[in-house]
Amino acid sequence: SDKARIAEWMAITSKSLLVWITLSLSTLTANAVVPCDGAHNHCEEILWKGSECREGFCTNPFQGGCLRPMLESEEYVKKYDTPSLNSLRRRLSRTPRVCNSEDDPGVVERGFCAKNSNDFPEVRMWPQNWESGFVLTWIMQIMYSELMGVPSSTETGMRDKRLNFYDEFSSMDYGKSNEYEAFVNAYDAEEGDCSTYLDINNAGDGNYIPCAHAAMEIWFPNQSYHDAKEASKVESMQPNGVIGHQAWFITKFSVIRDPSLATYFGLGGELNRRKLADTFKRPTTWKDYCSLISTSNCTVPNDVANRPPSDDGSEDGHYFVPDVYTGYFRSTEKNDCNKTETCTGHIVDFPVEIIL
Repeated sequence: SDKARIAEWMAITSKSLLVWITLSLSTLTANAVVPCDGAHNHCEEILWKGSECREGFCTNPFQGGCLRPMLESEEYVKKYDTPSLNSLRRRLSRTPRVCNSEDDPGVVERGFCAKNSNDFPEVRMWPQNWESGFVLTWIMQIMYSELMGVPSSTETGMRDKRLNFYDEFSSMDYGKSNEYEAFVNAYDAEEGDCSTYLDINNAGDGNYIPCAHAAMEIWFPNQSYHDAKEASKVESMQPNGVIGHQAWFITKFSVIRDPSLATYFGLGGELNRRKLADTFKRPTTWKDYCSLISTSNCTVPNDVANRPPSDDGSEDGHYFVPDVYTGYFRSTEKNDCNKTETCTGHIVDFPVEIIL
């Protein structure tokens, strides 16, 4: 039965295999879309055997699956010669990955994937919009699609953003993050099937309903998650085995100017308060720069702003917009140690309004 087959796959999927998948993904080119032309066709050298130069870009060598071509390569046969992986090689040589809803037409005829032949609906993953979330999502997509025979796709929260591991040209688009209404939509869909919303999402009329079943990385549960949890429409979060950390960073040129800033001893304590307040000024939003700093309210272009923010207010809070607003740092009363004993410098936390 399908469930027995999946249980068998899971038995094969040992801890060593998960480590191997993670290490293998980490060796691949991270910035997905790779340009090429007839004179400079290095697709196989840069990516993997089977990648071709098409329409000016290298094709995804793993469009038909990741595990089979890598496990069958001479390098990996020698490096990973274990009974469990040898058994997996034999199975994968006869079984293509299962197709998903993001696959282009014709992939079955070209032998990249097989139609879903079991009773399990597609599992749609929410990858967030940072790289570690991408990799964890791809690992799960590989496990579902290649090991368990269950279709799996990715939900970026935006119609025109793609992050499907099996995308023809390895598109790696940054979508939305931490919008857990997508889980509620999956819960409300008939039998939890996200394809329920395909007709609406493909209509192109501006309406888009995100739908996802799982996220492999969550740092800060927001109100949308708590609301969904209270409504019993999402499960409680569980550890995924990955330990993350946060850190403070300082620009290299700042340390070159003042090497004492490179360590805690140059940052902490009352003796350093005035230095930090004078060094780390406060970032200024685009709106505040135009209204408080610019002598022309940004109607006359200068080295900082080429124009005022848009009239609808959508750009007011941005700190940087390429080619339009470079950003501006200034001292405020909080930096003035002559006025307040608790003067401080400024550390930029996330999220910050930057348009890239």
